[in-house]
Amino acid sequence: MKPDQKLIDNNFNFKNDRPNIASCIPVSDREATLNKMLVSLLKNSYEKNKITLIFYDGSTDGSSQIIKDFIKKNGSEYHKVIHEKESSPSKGNIAKARNGCFKLAINTNTKYIFSIDSDVEIPLNAIQELIRLIEQDQEIGIVSIPYIYLNDDPKSPSSLLVDITLGCTIISRNLLDRINWHIDERFGKGDDLWLGSQAEKLGFKVVKHETEKARHLREFNYREHLKHRLTQVPNYHYLLLRDGLLTKRLKRTYVYYALYLITLVLMSVDLLFATIFMPLIAIGLWHHRSPKKFIRSLCTGIIMIFGFINSIIRNAS
Repeated sequence: MKPDQKLIDNNFNFKNDRPNIASCIPVSDREATLNKMLVSLLKNSYEKNKITLIFYDGSTDGSSQIIKDFIKKNGSEYHKVIHEKESSPSKGNIAKARNGCFKLAINTNTKYIFSIDSDVEIPLNAIQELIRLIEQDQEIGIVSIPYIYLNDDPKSPSSLLVDITLGCTIISRNLLDRINWHIDERFGKGDDLWLGSQAEKLGFKVVKHETEKARHLREFNYREHLKHRLTQVPNYHYLLLRDGLLTKRLKRTYVYYALYLITLVLMSVDLLFATIFMPLIAIGLWHHRSPKKFIRSLCTGIIMIFGFINSIIRNAS
């Protein structure tokens, strides 16, 4: 999707045309990262008098006080600020915390919901760019700015780019109305997976920004990443499959990595199958633009296949 940048920007510069938004921020013990996130939000170029800030707070550390201090110092700049403590602890269930935010946002006079995580630093023009994209097509339900991890170089081709998340994302009210402003809470840490899949099933487009990048305020841990792809993520994918929500993109991903796995097994029987494996390697290197990123992605994909098979067997028994 490559719109006429100049035309859109010229029309969008009229500040009175910019829609009101609700910024939903679930917070749970993010004392170490919350200040940086709030500073990046405060510096954002979008007009603050068009933003309703919503903090859904389930913290037991110093995060609540950080929020109170921020509101005391900067709250008057925003259209409205809502700070509510969790009525029942989400206990790490991000989907449940996100639903708490949505419940507070549903009656706000806003056109879009800006979802931002308390451990993500957003770009200066994040909100303006997200709205610019979603305003150009009524069929778009979600626009996300991908993020990189704290220890990654944004210019390096080997950096891990996490594309569709709810860490720096605009969501249309039309989509939220269709899902009754509620994410399936079985997807505790996979709320973005469920919402993106549900949006596509309902006929909405799910789009990512092609140039802007947010920054996740923690370092990438490859061992933790693999563990997550072996256990949690395949289980969420199994739930999507069972509910008829597994997207074409996810199906293609599993087929893609299954081809590598099957070819590796066949090569152990007959080296002639290397004639298939080598073109697959070439395609992978071309796609990822970095040998390191390709190898990391290949290992992750194969582990995810084993995790998915395990999820099917475990849930079938």
